[in-house]
Amino acid sequence: MKKIKIAIDATRNRSGGARIHLIELLKNFQYEKYNLDKIYLWSYPELLNKIPDYPWLKKYSPFKKKVSILKELHWQNTKLPKILKKLDIDILLNTTATSVCYFKPNVTMSRDMLSFEKGIIKKSGFSIGRLRLILLKHIQKISLKNANGVIFLTKYASSVLQSYTGSLKNFKIINHGISQKFFIKKPTLKDNKKLRCIYVSNIDFYKHQSNVVKALSRFKENEVELVLAGGPGNGAPALIEQKKLDKAIAELSVNFVTLLGHVKHNEIPALYRNCDIIIFASSCENMPNTLVEGMASGLPIASSNLGPMPEILKDAGNYFDPNNIESIYQAVKPLVESKSLRDSLSSKSYELSKQFSWEKCSDKTFDYIIDTYKNKKMYFK
Repeated sequence: MKKIKIAIDATRNRSGGARIHLIELLKNFQYEKYNLDKIYLWSYPELLNKIPDYPWLKKYSPFKKKVSILKELHWQNTKLPKILKKLDIDILLNTTATSVCYFKPNVTMSRDMLSFEKGIIKKSGFSIGRLRLILLKHIQKISLKNANGVIFLTKYASSVLQSYTGSLKNFKIINHGISQKFFIKKPTLKDNKKLRCIYVSNIDFYKHQSNVVKALSRFKENEVELVLAGGPGNGAPALIEQKKLDKAIAELSVNFVTLLGHVKHNEIPALYRNCDIIIFASSCENMPNTLVEGMASGLPIASSNLGPMPEILKDAGNYFDPNNIESIYQAVKPLVESKSLRDSLSSKSYELSKQFSWEKCSDKTFDYIIDTYKNKKMYFK
C-alpha cells in the first residue's frame, strides 16, 4: 500500500498563534498511527529553527532572508506547485487561507476574521491597512472555495466565513489547544483587598484597551489595578488605539495601570499567577487563544460577548460589550465585589479549559487530512 506524502505550507505563519499551532501540531503528531512516508514543511528560517528535526519531517525555506510579501506570494503561486509535483506530494495543508498555492488536493485552514467581521474594515479607516484587508478577503474567499477540505477553528468562524463563500462541501471544526504550562494543578484565588486585573493582547483598534482603562477608572482608589500585557500591532489603526490609550491614561490621571509592552509567550503564565481577574475585550477573533489560556490559569474572567467568545467560555464568565464602557464596568464590578463569584466562575472555566488539547488538535487535523485524501474524488473540485 502506497505511503502518503503530506506537504505543509506555513510560509505565511507570522502571528504568534499560527506559529504556536504549527509547533504543537508537529510536536503531538503520532507518526506511527498513519501510513505515511514523510511530511514536507515549508516556512521561514526563524520558525523552522524552533521545530525539532523529527525523522519523518523534511524542512525547507524558500528564502534565506526576509523578502517582500509580493515576492513571497509569487513563489507560493508559481514555484511551490511545481516543487510539490516533483516530490510527488499526495496532499497539501495550507496553514492559512491567505495562501495562493492552488495545488490539488489540499486542506486549507481559516484563521483570520478581520476581513470578514462586520464593521471591522470600516473601522480601519482609509489606509493601506484597509486595502490590505480587502485584498486578503478576496484571496481567502478564493482559497476556501477552491480547497478540497477546510479547517475552521470555531463554529462561529465557520458560520461567518460560509456566509461569504457559500456552503462548503467538506469542512471540519478543530479548536486549538492549550500549552500545559498554562494549567495549574489546583486553582486557588487570593483574598486580596486590591485586585489586580490583567488583559493580555496586542494593542489594536478591535482590542479596546482604552475602553478597559476608562471602565476600570470608575472603581475607587485601591480597589483595582490593571496590567496591560502587549505592544501595538501593525498598521495605522493600531497606532491610533495606542494614542487613545495614552490619552485616556493621561486625561484620567490614573496610576493604577501598568503597561508591560510586548511579552514573550512563555512569560504569560507567570503573569497570571500574580493576578486576580482576567479581562478579554476583543471584538474580532477566529479562535481566542489568549482567552482559553486564561481559562487554564484558574482565574475568573470578564469577557467580550462578541465573536466566538461565548462559544468558548460558555457560562463560565461575566460578559460585556467591548464597545461600551459602562458594560465593561458592570461586568467587572461583581467580580471585584464577590470572592464567591470569582471562585465559582474560575472553577467552571478551568474545567472547560481541559477540553482544549494540542494532542486532540493534532490527531483531528491529521485524521481529517488523511480522510480528505482518501475521499479526494468525492471532494475534488
